Amino acid sequence: MTEDQPNEQDGVVDENRTLPVTEPLLLEDGKHSGVITKVIYRESPYSYVDIYIKPDDSDLELKAGYPQMVSPNSALGKLLTNFKVDLVKGDEVNPHKTLMGKRVEFVTITEPVKMKDGRMRDFSRIVRESVKPGAEKAPEAGKPVN
Repeated sequence: MTEDQPNEQDGVVDENRTLPVTEPLLLEDGKHSGVITKVIYRESPYSYVDIYIKPDDSDLELKAGYPQMVSPNSALGKLLTNFKVDLVKGDEVNPHKTLMGKRVEFVTITEPVKMKDGRMRDFSRIVRESVKPGAEKAPEAGKPVN
């Protein structure tokens, strides 16, 4: 393979390929329910715990970020308290074990965000203070309950 030919890592040159135009990837503003699919610990540019939520009514996966400080009045502490974690000074907590796979209710809003290239784009954002335990999803009609 020569230097001017694309390889699999670079992608594929296809001058005839077309792509479908889709609706914007936004979730309607308001209250939603879903499940926590990931709990990620991020250190850069700040120390955050990011929780990813898959809404029941969408194919999107949204993120809510919480500073890694845990106290009764911190954002992460309040979230964990909503999930029945007792916060005692000197104890340690495990957000992943507490939150992963849990059903939640939350509120989203649409916000314009300036992209790196200067363009503005709308994004659905979870209001992090709104995340709380949600009711178990009712089984679909005609499906057996395990």
